[in-house]
Amino acid sequence: MLKLNSKLFLSLATLTFLFGCAPPTYVVDESISSGSLGSKTTIIIDDMRPDSDKSRSIGSLLVTSDEYGIWTIGDKQFSPPILDLLKNNIVRTTSRQKNQPKTIKVKLKRLIIQANHQADLLQSVSSTQTPLAVAIAESMHGKKFEMNINKTKPYIIGFIDSDVEIYYNEKNKRTKKLSLSKASNFRSHVDEEGRKKSSLIVVKDLMREFSKAIF
Repeated sequence: MLKLNSKLFLSLATLTFLFGCAPPTYVVDESISSGSLGSKTTIIIDDMRPDSDKSRSIGSLLVTSDEYGIWTIGDKQFSPPILDLLKNNIVRTTSRQKNQPKTIKVKLKRLIIQANHQADLLQSVSSTQTPLAVAIAESMHGKKFEMNINKTKPYIIGFIDSDVEIYYNEKNKRTKKLSLSKASNFRSHVDEEGRKKSSLIVVKDLMREFSKAIF
């Protein structure tokens, strides 16, 4: 029991230390500015998300909690910030349409990027292999995920849920409910470079696929 408690203490201490250290900004490369793409569409994003989706947090330090080892990356961890990235991707996609909408309104109910280290941390305090159940993420986000990832390793998960209204004119309006998720593994809970790389992969894929799904 002493050995297990010692491992648990070290894992918690490591996690707390890593979170307390300000990580480098995750810069998303956008070589073409959205203003130069020729989109004539007005993009309106109504951010209806809970505050917990937006702010950087460490989840729970209690090993018995479903949120143990699950970090929320936070909007401002990325440059440009998350909502600017979303808007820019929609503008890019819209600019490629022959018949561009007059207005696109996105009622954003959820948009969250998380680093899930739970399986890795649980393995570090127990001799038993403890695969991370995707059901934990599903219960938090309220949606079933189909993800091709290694559930025994840390991963970044991005989730977006929204209602989209597309206006071509006052009499021509389309509505869609769009929910998407993306995920990518990285090596371990102490692998900051891997966490950053996977975060960028997930954010780019999520924004790109969401923007395409509008049309």
